[in-house]
Amino acid sequence: MDYTERMKQLLDEKGITQGKLAKLTGVKQQTISTWMTKRYPNLKGIEKICGVLGIGVFEFFMDKDAILKVYGVTPESLDIARGLDSLTPELKERAIDLINQQLSLFLEKVSK
Repeated sequence: MDYTERMKQLLDEKGITQGKLAKLTGVKQQTISTWMTKRYPNLKGIEKICGVLGIGVFEFFMDKDAILKVYGVTPESLDIARGLDSLTPELKERAIDLINQQLSLFLEKVSK
């Protein structure tokens, strides 16, 4: 699946038209149309699209099944990664620290 098919799939899944995507991202309708047919969006454009769609950048390029297969992660791990992607860098770092602390405590308890 090429990126134009993937963009169409993502918009269809979320029920978002190109016009609505343009409004929600603050990008001109003509630019969205170009992205959908001819030219790959730049990283800033991809981040805007992902923000509107509520997905991580990695999901822009692969659907959930492909991500699970390629990276060998569980659906739960993918959900955690999605949640972390939605945080600011500072909150993301704090959340990862908290997860690591709780995981260490859990592993200590189960190893006794």
